[in-house]
Amino acid sequence: MRDGARHSHRIIAVRGTPDNPMERREVEAKAHDLMSEILGRRQSEELIEAVADLGKVKNMARLRPLWQAATPRLEHFQAKRTPVRVKKMRRNKS
Repeated sequence: MRDGARHSHRIIAVRGTPDNPMERREVEAKAHDLMSEILGRRQSEELIEAVADLGKVKNMARLRPLWQAATPRLEHFQAKRTPVRVKKMRRNKS
């Protein structure tokens, strides 16, 4: 701050832990954000709905296509990653 004052706040239980749980809509929004780039919007929404009704699913194998990414989307995601540059180390001559 401009006047030199300092403010701090300590969070004992971060969001998403048992002591500070997220609401269902927050969990669904987070899941959608994490999955939609790989699975696509529609498939992500279907998977979230299926997991919400997991107790009603009689054959878990029917869920498998929902969590499998199509190959082109996976390649698109991998292509966006920045390549890692490895620096060569010099050997000390003894």
